[in-house]
Amino acid sequence: MPTTLADLERWEREGDIGKFHQILEYLDGEKYFPTRVYAIKALGRLGNPESIPFLIKEAISSNVSQVWIEEVMVKWGWRAVIPLVNYVCDENYPLKRRRYAIRLISYMEKDIAFSILLLFLMQVRMT
Repeated sequence: MPTTLADLERWEREGDIGKFHQILEYLDGEKYFPTRVYAIKALGRLGNPESIPFLIKEAISSNVSQVWIEEVMVKWGWRAVIPLVNYVCDENYPLKRRRYAIRLISYMEKDIAFSILLLFLMQVRMT
């Protein structure tokens, strides 16, 4: 999947999150790191919560990407909360990724993080 900066910019203008998902899914290695960072930042600017599973998978596979992914989630704030909570509760995802989603929630504003933590505690107590 050869890409140029012009391709990346065009896909972002078009809102083509699928292309950025493919970049995160299939392009790995040091050679493609700048392209993956662009994809992370573009997904952050596009603000589509459907990207959360791809961003979490990228963060788990590349510690270096975590900084940008955490920045994206903090910027999204409340928009990311429900998709992150759904991700945490979905047992189809590996536990390591679900734990990372909880960590992402903890980086958000204190009132957001506290509210979600309280909901998790109430859920556990009720079950």
